[in-house]
Amino acid sequence: MPFAMREVEARKDRGTDRKGILSKLFAVQKEKPSEFNNNAVVSMATSNIFAGSDTTAISTRAIIYYLLKKPQYKQRLVDEIDYLRRQGKLSDPVKLEEADNMPYLQAVMYEALRLHPAVGMSLPRVVPAGGCEITGRHVPAGTVVGVNPWVVDRNTEIFGEEVESFRPDRWLKNEAGDMKRFFFASGSGARMCLGRSISWMEMSKLIPTLFMHYELELAEPEKEWTMKC
Repeated sequence: MPFAMREVEARKDRGTDRKGILSKLFAVQKEKPSEFNNNAVVSMATSNIFAGSDTTAISTRAIIYYLLKKPQYKQRLVDEIDYLRRQGKLSDPVKLEEADNMPYLQAVMYEALRLHPAVGMSLPRVVPAGGCEITGRHVPAGTVVGVNPWVVDRNTEIFGEEVESFRPDRWLKNEAGDMKRFFFASGSGARMCLGRSISWMEMSKLIPTLFMHYELELAEPEKEWTMKC
């Protein structure tokens, strides 16, 4: 938020002919000043920073971290990459349609984001007119409800046992359809993250291309990472 505020003010001072997101926000503010004040501009600018960039960075970091912490799974991904390269079925950089046809890569991505969703808060929804029933209790209209991806994606009824362990193979089973249906790292339903597809595309292309070119390992493999929310 402070970064966004600083950049918004700096752009106002220096001006620019650049046709970026911020210039579009200023145009809306000029057209509808009472509905779209400076706080709204800063809020939208902040969303553009973390919604399309920070979340993908968090997810990419999680994928790489879990692979390096579990070298046996990293090797299986490298084996998949090498096999497809020998078959002439993998470009450099990897194309999206090629990555979509890499079962182990996709399993690794799902599993890393299941364990470490980029969003750590409960995703709010407003109960519609007439109310609704949640776990046997009537919830009145207008109530804000929500569930947390970190909780949903650790449901043993859906994802099986050892939900705290990184096990990509769970996504290769025949019953993985239910797991994908309940996978909540990007939200779900009509309010699913709008940037989910482009974020998944970036990671699908980056991860195999990275491991195609580099032998990666942790400098201190015995250490666990630390997190701040």
